[in-house]
Amino acid sequence: MWQCTRAEDGRLNFEAARPRIIKRAIIGARACDIAALYIQDKHFLQSQYRDPYYATRRQGLVIIAVNCSHPAATCFCASTGDGPGATYGYDLALSELD
Repeated sequence: MWQCTRAEDGRLNFEAARPRIIKRAIIGARACDIAALYIQDKHFLQSQYRDPYYATRRQGLVIIAVNCSHPAATCFCASTGDGPGATYGYDLALSELD
């Protein structure tokens, strides 16, 4: 979050470290995973105290969703009301075939 260097006179100089955009992909995200990311996005991106480091990581993220073909009644998406297919928050969606 910051870097510190010592000047020749012994004083410490603090500078904010600039976050870098690193391209990453999440492959196989389910609707419940994307719902969890949405909650984090609301907290870290849309709140009064926006997190620039989280924002930078999200900026370089590609999400490939996989829709569930056989969800169980005990799955997480059943309890949260999302799924079994992803409806938002992804870049590409795949569907399982029997």
